[in-house]
Amino acid sequence: MAFAYTTPEMVGKGVGMVMARGTYTNGIGDTGGDIKTGLRLIKYVFLTPTKDAVTSAHTYNVTLPLDNYTAVTIVTGDAEGGTYEIWGTW
Repeated sequence: MAFAYTTPEMVGKGVGMVMARGTYTNGIGDTGGDIKTGLRLIKYVFLTPTKDAVTSAHTYNVTLPLDNYTAVTIVTGDAEGGTYEIWGTW
């Protein structure tokens, strides 16, 4: 199984801010992938692994803020799954 993520649930958070949240999964041998939110400007990324023993640091592989509807590339441990929250604006 390759990297996969759920379609983001969009939640309004104040004036102009939106939080996209969902889950991500990796198969054995997979260590991340791209999450496409549809947000024009991404300001914050929060990743929470749900695997019992996290084998390596999970992070995102972009410089914030991220503009022009660009996907967020995340880097995880092998076969790690978890939840994400990505904050930004339309």
